[in-house]
Amino acid sequence: MADAAAEKRAANKFSRQNAALGAETTKFLREAKVLVVGLRGAGVETAKNCLLQGVGHLSLYDPKPCAESDRGANFFIGAPDVGRPRDQVCAPRLQELNPDAVVHVAEALDEDLVESCTCVVFTDGVNRAELVRWNEFCRSRMTDVVDERGVSMTVAAPISFVWAVCAGLCLSIFVDHGDQFECRDADGERPVVRLVESISCEKQGLVRYAVPDGVPATSPPVDSLYAFSDVQGCCGSALGGSGLNDCAPFPFTTNSGDPANSFRIGDTTSLSPYEGGGLITETKRPKTLRFRSLGERLVAPGTPFGSDGIPMTDYTFSGKEAQVHAGLVGLMEFEASQKRLPNANDEQDAEDVLSAAKTYAAACQVLNTATADGAKALDVTIDESVVRAYARHASVELQPVATFAGGVVAQEVVKRSGKYTPIDGFAHFAFLETMPDPPPALADRAPRGDRYDDLAAVFGRSFVEKLGDLTYFLVGSGALGCEFVKNFALCGVCCGPEGSLTIADADRIELSNLTRQFLFREHNVGQSKALAAAAMATNPGGRTRAPPMNEHLKVTCHEAYVGPATEVSPFTDEFWEGLDGVCNALDNMEARFYVDKACVTFEKSLLESGTMGTSGNVDPVVPHKTKTYREGGNAAEGQGVPMCTLRNFPHLIDHCIEWARDKFAELFEKPQRRVKKFCSEPQATLTDLQRRLESSDPADVEGASAEALLLWQALEVATAPLEQRRQLCAQRCYDAFHGFFRDQICDLIRAYPKDARVMKNGQDKGPFWSGHKRFPTAATYGDDADQWRFLVSATHILAQSMGAQPRKTEGDDDYASSERNEVFAASVAQTCVIPPYIPGTVDKDIEGDTSDVATPDNSVDVARSKGLEALQRLSSVNLTSVDVEPADFEKDDDYNFHVRFPCLT
Repeated sequence: MADAAAEKRAANKFSRQNAALGAETTKFLREAKVLVVGLRGAGVETAKNCLLQGVGHLSLYDPKPCAESDRGANFFIGAPDVGRPRDQVCAPRLQELNPDAVVHVAEALDEDLVESCTCVVFTDGVNRAELVRWNEFCRSRMTDVVDERGVSMTVAAPISFVWAVCAGLCLSIFVDHGDQFECRDADGERPVVRLVESISCEKQGLVRYAVPDGVPATSPPVDSLYAFSDVQGCCGSALGGSGLNDCAPFPFTTNSGDPANSFRIGDTTSLSPYEGGGLITETKRPKTLRFRSLGERLVAPGTPFGSDGIPMTDYTFSGKEAQVHAGLVGLMEFEASQKRLPNANDEQDAEDVLSAAKTYAAACQVLNTATADGAKALDVTIDESVVRAYARHASVELQPVATFAGGVVAQEVVKRSGKYTPIDGFAHFAFLETMPDPPPALADRAPRGDRYDDLAAVFGRSFVEKLGDLTYFLVGSGALGCEFVKNFALCGVCCGPEGSLTIADADRIELSNLTRQFLFREHNVGQSKALAAAAMATNPGGRTRAPPMNEHLKVTCHEAYVGPATEVSPFTDEFWEGLDGVCNALDNMEARFYVDKACVTFEKSLLESGTMGTSGNVDPVVPHKTKTYREGGNAAEGQGVPMCTLRNFPHLIDHCIEWARDKFAELFEKPQRRVKKFCSEPQATLTDLQRRLESSDPADVEGASAEALLLWQALEVATAPLEQRRQLCAQRCYDAFHGFFRDQICDLIRAYPKDARVMKNGQDKGPFWSGHKRFPTAATYGDDADQWRFLVSATHILAQSMGAQPRKTEGDDDYASSERNEVFAASVAQTCVIPPYIPGTVDKDIEGDTSDVATPDNSVDVARSKGLEALQRLSSVNLTSVDVEPADFEKDDDYNFHVRFPCLT
């Protein structure tokens, strides 16, 4: 029982990660052993991210004493820790991020330790001899295995090797997973799905396909395989199955001259003719990747314009990636000769690094010309300004760069599972455009022995002070918000005498938040996100070992949404006018657009960001210089799903989810919001409805009539006696089941019978029910187990929103546990009356359909009459017993029925 409970808790905790990365990847991480060497900013960020993603065993090695400057990038080092070993300071604090993991401080960096690991990450130091030695050791590991015949053999089992170097405004990352590494899923994207349009009968059958609604019209990857399903016809054993649906996946092959959106399969001449329908689904093929050693890649890293080696990270085509590589090699030569890193802003040290980089570039040219086919050594002409800028700050670790490094490196650890394509050798990043020009005076960049020395070495002390006195607004304190709070605190943002940070977030902490929102611990579950994030940054308290990130950070928290409802207080015009800038860390478009509009109105800069799975975006919006967020377009390109597809012909999982989410809002969110608004402003609502019902504009009349009817229907439940209210909720949900799964289907069949044809311009274009449009069958309650589960979920959600039963509280995993079964569902269904079927209208916005279908009378006069009747009832309703709360969709709680509803819809 204990093991089952632990497994259930782990599944809940990593539910979001499983959705993004897959359960197989999460399992790999739980079994992985990772060693992190070096615990300045990049090292602690990597360790933090690995633990949050569920790495089961983490070893740390960094016996160097904590310095005051470390506090500018390492959030787990406090003032009392200066002088103590970094690994011993960080280990117990990192352990809190994942109590189920083993966090171990290594006594020595030796072969026994490294050999026991899955992946080794070096983040501190540029000692070439040591790094090359450890890389070769990792590449050469062997292990004994027994094959399927029972024969023992020794095979290669390389340890993944990752090295990261933060050098001021530049970053270099090196990855080596060994000579043969299997990547089972190169991009991590969902399999491509296409609709079959036709299949020819010939020696090489031609399959023509179409792109489903709402799916980007990209070309299917040609190196994958494609399987058929739901194809009607094409029966026969010629291709290895009883029919095309049973065949093994086919490779994507084409012939010269083939039409677009098509590919070839085998001999289809002996198959029965294609009749219709069908889907093609991608099956990804594993790839074997061959990595080269660090020693090789230092000489021949590849180019940002070629297919082998350095990926392009500077899309101005400046070639800075090659300049950073040369600077890195020059830095390693400087360290080898001087036994230290260059001093910050020391021009002589910078010249020595530049000289070493030039020597390296010249040696590469000689190597390339001295060999018959070229050694593929780096071909670069040194840009002195870039390499000199690199060298000036090579010993500086800037906190934002360290954060970025920790995110990239931790993802490379995840890729060790075979999910996603790893970096092949080196990846170099340069953010030199952020460097002040001209640079601050040397005296302004001089160290003072405090936590801001590294930041001041690049941007100057006056810039640090300016950051400290900002008045800033952070909207949201979830996964991104936690990172922003940390970044602000470590960089001194809002930490000066005039500084002020306001955090707004109405949400509370869920267990599944802990895998990505690192400021929160298990004892914070149920608490306000805004308050808990602020406390962890400034005064964590005695329930955690973490020190304050910056006790000088001045924070005001509001457990509230930012929107029209909070314009009177606390987010008034005066509040917005007093800001220096706004940072969004939101998870919904409505709030993003509202904040964007406010920033336009009050002319405030906006830092917009967002994530979706493993993708992310950042949009800096500056008044009068950039487009607004709304004008900037979508971060991820795609296509909207036509409403007629969602309502009548959903044929992909995405369509079904979108439709179910819309029904969730229709039942549990919108009616409750109408009631709350009416209760707060009853007379104003009635006056507005009366005005619109008396309008001469038909759209106004019909809209007001619909609103009045929906409001009255919701109030009928909300104002019912408490002892009757739950039964009314059950009946409404029973009605909804019949409306969704019986009535809408009956309407569709009535409009388009099974033998319906598509007529266009007088021509018969074939059967209406073809392709992805499959003839439906109306449901009868009781036919399927998912039907009673639908009734249970819907009844509980609606009853909570209407105050008919106690609402679920945070962390209550036993909520309504006795009412989640078929027996309870049967008792509910017995009290409900099957609603009569009343014919309705069908959406006529259907491609290829120009026919007319008679619809029930829906004239303006009828709408006005019904609206006025509802208005009369609303004017006399008693609101004293109303207790409604919209069921805002909460995806992080597995026990509130919210996620169950769309799964069953």
